[in-house]
Amino acid sequence: MENFFIIIAVIVLLGLQVFLSKRKSIYFGAILPVGISVVWLVWVPSTDVFNYIIKFLLIWAVFGGIWLEGREALKKRRKRELDKITTYDMK
Repeated sequence: MENFFIIIAVIVLLGLQVFLSKRKSIYFGAILPVGISVVWLVWVPSTDVFNYIIKFLLIWAVFGGIWLEGREALKKRRKRELDKITTYDMK
């Protein structure tokens, strides 16, 4: 049952990251990767340094990738809106 809650928490965090990364401000999308990194570095004690580093980099890759993808989606959406405005101005 504990694994079920972990999976639900991960899905919620990823969904929140997707939502925040598509907001107007670039900093909203950075909240979760930085916050998780701070918590990970402070809270997770590890004796296996290699495994610890791999997990940390994997978390950064996932959340950073979502953040960059959200920024690109925002740029495309803004460009489409600007294109609509310019086409209406030409008419």
